[in-house]
Amino acid sequence: MRRKVANKIGDLSEKKAKLDEEIQALGARISALQLGQTDRLRTAKASIAKNIVKILRGDLKRQDSFGDPKRVEFSFAKNSITVDDHTYFSASSRVVLKTAFLMGFLSAALADPMFRHPRFLMIDITEDKGMEQERSHNFQRQVIEISATAPVDHQIILATAMPWQNIAPSLFVGKFSTLQQGTLNFLARNEAEH
Repeated sequence: MRRKVANKIGDLSEKKAKLDEEIQALGARISALQLGQTDRLRTAKASIAKNIVKILRGDLKRQDSFGDPKRVEFSFAKNSITVDDHTYFSASSRVVLKTAFLMGFLSAALADPMFRHPRFLMIDITEDKGMEQERSHNFQRQVIEISATAPVDHQIILATAMPWQNIAPSLFVGKFSTLQQGTLNFLARNEAEH
């Protein structure tokens, strides 16, 4: 009887030791994955910020802090973007900053196959907040250049009422909308019923 109990205790001790080893191995793996995830996030954010800086430097000289920015920081939790610690911008510059962020994010995703981001972007705010035509055209030019040099398939839809005159016709989708002739083609009533 004592021998049976001793063998049982020995077996249980051995199982416990194996479980302890597995727990330690899993703990080390979890720590390594967390560290890798932290590094990955830092790398991704740095790439996005670098792209935003490049787009802002290419903006027309309308906002002092966009002239030669050194650092862009953003927080999804705080819903904020800062440029060299500045957070106040004119209304049209806020639009440029938002669209630069969107393009910077997409550009990072296009360059890095590890990004878990669809290679798709739709922007419909370029004429918000008193955006001047020349500034909108400059942004459109930057978008086209980024798209043209992207190493992977992607799609960018840039809705604008002020298309840049140098956009290749092949890049246009749809026609210019007017009150007399909208962009949607509706079927005549009798055609729709058949």
